[in-house]
Amino acid sequence: MSHIQRVLVPGALGILFVILCQKVLKANQTGEPQDHKFYARGGYAGQATPPAPDDPSAGKTPWQTRIMADMEAFKKENNKDYQALMELRPRITRSRSLKFIDARLAHPRAASVLLYRLMNDNAKPEVREALVAAISQSSGEYADAMLDLMAKEPAAAVRARMVSVLRHADEQATLQGLQLGFKDPSPLVRAAAARTIGKLEKNPQLSNLLMTNLKDQDSTVQIAAIQSARILKLSEASGTLEALLSSSNPSVRLESLYAIGQLAPDVLGRVPNLEKDADHKVSSAAIRLRHEAGFRGPPPLK
Repeated sequence: MSHIQRVLVPGALGILFVILCQKVLKANQTGEPQDHKFYARGGYAGQATPPAPDDPSAGKTPWQTRIMADMEAFKKENNKDYQALMELRPRITRSRSLKFIDARLAHPRAASVLLYRLMNDNAKPEVREALVAAISQSSGEYADAMLDLMAKEPAAAVRARMVSVLRHADEQATLQGLQLGFKDPSPLVRAAAARTIGKLEKNPQLSNLLMTNLKDQDSTVQIAAIQSARILKLSEASGTLEALLSSSNPSVRLESLYAIGQLAPDVLGRVPNLEKDADHKVSSAAIRLRHEAGFRGPPPLK
């Protein structure tokens, strides 16, 4: 080896050592793996193997991973039906609303396809609402996804539909959907939650939710809650309903009157003089209901 080689080789090795040290230092600072080849055999001791760049489950929630796997299986089993559901378009009904109509919507894997579309389609709110309604026709899993998507959905009408659809899920998911619905800033969604309770079997948790939301500040929500209380024969709500007879909103007074007439007709004997209410519908209903309950003439003075 020449004198020049004896000088250059150690120098080059020194430079290479410095470069390698810099890479290690940068990797430690950024949290990046120092050498990807170590992961090829299962990762470092005690460290999980990071997902491959093309891993479809990377960065996804459990339900997202499930629907991706479900869709892949569907494509392999019946690509024709899979493509048909991916391309299905809603029809306009007689009520001018949109609805997805297809026998394949009942397929267990249809829920995954429709959830994928709901996440990725840049569709108008009315189309997303129709997608949500169609998802409930499938016998596949969708409740966990619906609860997650509900918190991210910008359109109140779509969130309201989600609350309604979740009544077809298991009891826990239904309750979670109602709780989210009643916390929603939109009266449209809260009213949907109140109406949904009226379509379910009465139980203490639902009764408590409904009792609380009879006192909602929005009259639309109050009316929906009153109607559900009447449907469920929620006699424990009679005190709140009696208070609502003094509401400034005539529709709230009217619905409360009907509910009291069914749940606690004895209250009709001590309510304010609704037979002379400024609203004709309220006064007419008060006269009829008091007569049916056996109260003749004006109510007694308090």
